[in-house]
Amino acid sequence: MPFEKLPMEYLYNVINHGGPAVGKSPNMPYWGLTMGQQGVADVIAYLKVTFKGIPDVTAVGDGAQAGVCVQPRKTAKASEDFISKTNPFPFSSHSIQAGKELFLRTAQPIACVMCHGEQGDGKGLMGAALVPPPRNFTCGMMMREIPDGQLFWIIKNGSSGTGMMAFPGLPDEQVWQLIHYIRSLAK
Repeated sequence: MPFEKLPMEYLYNVINHGGPAVGKSPNMPYWGLTMGQQGVADVIAYLKVTFKGIPDVTAVGDGAQAGVCVQPRKTAKASEDFISKTNPFPFSSHSIQAGKELFLRTAQPIACVMCHGEQGDGKGLMGAALVPPPRNFTCGMMMREIPDGQLFWIIKNGSSGTGMMAFPGLPDEQVWQLIHYIRSLAK
């Protein structure tokens, strides 16, 4: 059977539970305990991209889709100390450009584009198998509802229950630049 025809459940089971789980060789070990659920999802995304081209993003989890405008989340709410923060840097072409460079290339440990996509629409290569899918920053309706302080807190601390990792080593000024860039994507 061609790779692109393999059902997602099959790929999940063979990677997470090993070859014997799908009636294949015991030489294929199970990886679920070693790399966790997110690691399994990342491997599936990599395989889909490598052997098929850019994956077709379909509904996942509770029906959320990458690229869909409003994406419900059960994100932990930042403390009032963070929620009340506003971006201390002026919204300017310089701050947006600096944020764009971080988003597309230089943010560490990984550039945001890998999950959130070139357009910030949640369609990045590594984000294809994330459940829930990465945020679609182009959704103005949703982005207006998220305070700057909450975005800052999520970037610094990650978001439990999603693929959003923490960026605790990113200097505060760079986090604020990223927020300006992310806000510039909303339509």
